[in-house]
Amino acid sequence: LPVLDTEGELVGMLTKSDIIRGFKAQSIRATQQLSAVLESTPSGIISIDKNHRIVFINPAAQKMLKFDPEKDIGRPIEELIPESVLIQDEVLIHGQRIRNRKHMRDGLSYVANAAPIFDGTEIVGAVASIQPISEYESMADELNLVKQLNSELDVVIESSYDGIFVTDGEGKLVQLNAACG
Repeated sequence: LPVLDTEGELVGMLTKSDIIRGFKAQSIRATQQLSAVLESTPSGIISIDKNHRIVFINPAAQKMLKFDPEKDIGRPIEELIPESVLIQDEVLIHGQRIRNRKHMRDGLSYVANAAPIFDGTEIVGAVASIQPISEYESMADELNLVKQLNSELDVVIESSYDGIFVTDGEGKLVQLNAACG
């Protein structure tokens, strides 16, 4: 293929192998980026093929579920997680997503989300992300503590005989006690 500059002058030739090398390099970069994301995410991620065989387990899922990728890649998911959201008809047959399904395995409570993997219009597998419920409980506990502290601060401000007003970083009034009138 000819390569032309902005004035339409021939400046080089592009061969099919040049195009293939470019696509291959771009594919390798995209694969490396996706791999880095999947390997570093704190959520457990597991994917299976349409025959229910495990094709991917990220480090977080390995740790949470005590999986060994050397032994478990290629095994049917039912052998490891019989109640897995990945094998639900909703996902693998009907192509629907499953959100926030609660599960328990070996004393670990977790929330699972699952989605089908498509090749065009054909479902070729499914992927699930899992998050321990303890993380949600920890966030809820922290939020409750913040609410409690905020409530206590409100009582302190309101019970003061001095006028107190609170502003945000832009100087906008956020709170004013009764003593301010």
